[in-house]
Amino acid sequence: MTETASTTPGLVIGGVLLVALVAGSGNAADARPIAVPVQSAVTCESDSAIVSIVASPGWELEASPEQLRSLLGSRQVSLEVKRCALRELVGRDDQVVPSFVAGALASRTMQRSWRDDLIHAADETRCADLQTRQELVTSLLQQAYALRDDPDPSADPPLWAALRTIGRYAQASEATVLLQFLRPQDRGKTRQVALQSLQTIFGRFADAHDVWHQEVIQRRLEELVAKYLDSDFLTTGANTALAANAFAATVLATPSVATALTDRVLELRNASLASLGALALADTKRGKTEPFRSIVARLRA
Repeated sequence: MTETASTTPGLVIGGVLLVALVAGSGNAADARPIAVPVQSAVTCESDSAIVSIVASPGWELEASPEQLRSLLGSRQVSLEVKRCALRELVGRDDQVVPSFVAGALASRTMQRSWRDDLIHAADETRCADLQTRQELVTSLLQQAYALRDDPDPSADPPLWAALRTIGRYAQASEATVLLQFLRPQDRGKTRQVALQSLQTIFGRFADAHDVWHQEVIQRRLEELVAKYLDSDFLTTGANTALAANAFAATVLATPSVATALTDRVLELRNASLASLGALALADTKRGKTEPFRSIVARLRA
């Protein structure tokens, strides 16, 4: 079946033309939006039907933020249209994105591509509202557990994006959830991102404000850093990066061991380890204050 575009102007969303197609019957009530690349003339497939679109000059209108938000919440548009709208809103740093993502990710049934888009959108935008931050942490953690246990390698990028966002928004008392991604069976990159997220949390907060949480985190980090700060472990670039993140996270979580751990790093005479450890510390808010600033200077000397 061939369908042709109505004469209603189409919306341009990030280089994609959203048009209302009128079915062969010509009944405007049957029109439905789809997304196609912006061209003067296009033929594409949609729901197994061939679609022919001819756009005339001035026919395209740039979508407004309000129109894009409306598309996100509409049940009348295709998933591809929603994805286009979400990408455009992320590119515009629209502040509706975090709250929309938090709510959408709470669903237990969604297409994989849409879930991944939502997670990456949370990672690529910034949220100032404390309540929305908490909702994002809760929703992202639910998704992260499922992604962690997915054997498909394509699950890794959204998992790492989820962990990064959790690190930015979680409270110090919630930091223990990241220990669930530091298991021996977890992939090396997953453990590294979890450690980086712990760095981010303890780079903002002095402690977990809870003795039990603090002790659990410190004990696990000290176990990891004892294993990683060993010349037999530091045989690859990936392992060296992992050790540097473990060092920084442990120093920030347990400042009392900072001097001893810094001595250990220097004893190993591994320039990459020292450089990466200094960079990881300096990249945090607390890393720019004492005693961490002095540690960074020692590692860079």
